[in-house]
Amino acid sequence: MTKHQDIGWLDKESKKVIKYPFNDHNLIISKSLFFKLLRIFIMGGTGVLGSDLIPKLLSKNHEISVLTRQSKLKKDWVDKVTIIQGDPTINGEWMDALEDQDVIINLAGQSIISKRWSKKQKLKLYDSRIQSSRNIVNAIVARKLTPKLVISPSGADYYPPHKDKVYEETDTPQDTFLGNLTKDWEAEFTPLHDVGVRTVIFRFGVGFSRAGKLTERMFLPHKLFVGGWIGSGKQWLPILHIDDFSGVMIWAMENESMNGTYNVAIDDDQTMKNLAKIGGKIMGRWTWTFVPGFVLKLVLGKRAQLLLNGRKMSPKKLLDTGYKFKFSTAQAVLMDVLGKK
Repeated sequence: MTKHQDIGWLDKESKKVIKYPFNDHNLIISKSLFFKLLRIFIMGGTGVLGSDLIPKLLSKNHEISVLTRQSKLKKDWVDKVTIIQGDPTINGEWMDALEDQDVIINLAGQSIISKRWSKKQKLKLYDSRIQSSRNIVNAIVARKLTPKLVISPSGADYYPPHKDKVYEETDTPQDTFLGNLTKDWEAEFTPLHDVGVRTVIFRFGVGFSRAGKLTERMFLPHKLFVGGWIGSGKQWLPILHIDDFSGVMIWAMENESMNGTYNVAIDDDQTMKNLAKIGGKIMGRWTWTFVPGFVLKLVLGKRAQLLLNGRKMSPKKLLDTGYKFKFSTAQAVLMDVLGKK
């Protein structure tokens, strides 16, 4: 009889996980009763995205290791995970922790919108994504590691701005700083396919959450009774709720057929102007004015293109795997993040 140490029974009354050895050839395991306990390594897990994902993984009793540069963390979950100090852009002892991990998730990367894109800042944005990804991949290949899954985010800015086209995963990237950044970021994981490691890359749309800076900045004018849209308002904005950011990652862990690149945004295309009106109505504020593009460029510099340029992308490939968005409409997304609790 072979023991499966990563299979457990969840006792519904005690809420405890009972590990149990099963016979390989005579037991049918029901997904409703059994689940796999995974060892999960997360790089860059201390931001808004990681702070949403980690508690959800812990609720499923997974074993989590978090790589961070910070020496002290003020997180509710900090005592429930293994903290590993290190810089993901530099080879170091932290790489030893990749041994025996089932899932490796790379959320490392400096904020795209927080600082002006000087040459120095562009290099930081590039290295924080490319070098951290390269270090993961090199460690896996050189040490002949066999994780069950590697996950990396990417972004909708991979695709060029367009008024009508609905982008699919096979479409080509835009030849801009953002396009080349996301293209090179994704390309770092190509060697994993060559050695048979299942790799999933999610091209995320714009994520909304109560704690997110974008939500705060986009709807601050409404709170001040000067609510409006940005630029022409005609640009398309592919969006999702932060719950679905975590949701698709957990879905990939639980569905071994998933492999490759997936667009992640709700199948409810909205323009910037429509989103502003939906949000304003939820907040009980008028949406009656707009911020001209040139004003935004003066304030944000080249970062303004993140809000002034738009595109649509199809989530069909993801939906075909059976994933269902928890918040599937723009109304539902904004009601949850802007509505009264």
